[in-house]
Formats: sequence, structure tokens, C-alpha cells
Amino acid sequence: MPVGVCGARLTGRDLKHKMRMRRLLILLTVALAAGAAVLILTYTNSLALDENNCLSCHGSKDLVKTTETGRKISLYVSEERVNTAATVY
Repeated sequence: MPVGVCGARLTGRDLKHKMRMRRLLILLTVALAAGAAVLILTYTNSLALDENNCLSCHGSKDLVKTTETGRKISLYVSEERVNTAATVY
């Protein structure tokens, strides 16, 4: 008969409980590893949004275009908007 930590004999009910706890621990470990993998993979992809280095110019609020009529149009794009855009630039 199996023996517990204190040297006492384990009953059938105790063995079932111990097996359930072991399965739960394994399941939680797998879930934690899967969650960490998802976070790592999505984090590296989010850093690549400005891979063409667009913000090196368009990140400046002073960047403007002047039309033929003399109207000035800002070409500034905030980093926050780039990182939340649906299209990758």
C-alpha cells in the first residue's frame, strides 16, 4: 500500500485526490507555457510595424507638404497610430 509524506498509509480516496492534483498541475503548466509562447510571438511581431523606417521622417511634426495653391498639409503620423493600424506600412 502507498505511503504518504508522514509515513501514513494512503487510502483509495487519497490516491485519487493526489492523481487529480498531479493532472491539474500538469494542465496548468502546459497552459502557462502556451500563454507565454503566444505573448512572445505577438510581442516580436508588434515591433516590426515600422520596418520600412517610415517614422524617421513622418514621426516629425514639422514634416509638411505644400500644394500648388500654397496650402500646407501635415505628413506627420504618430507612432501610436502606426502601431494600431490595420495595415502594416
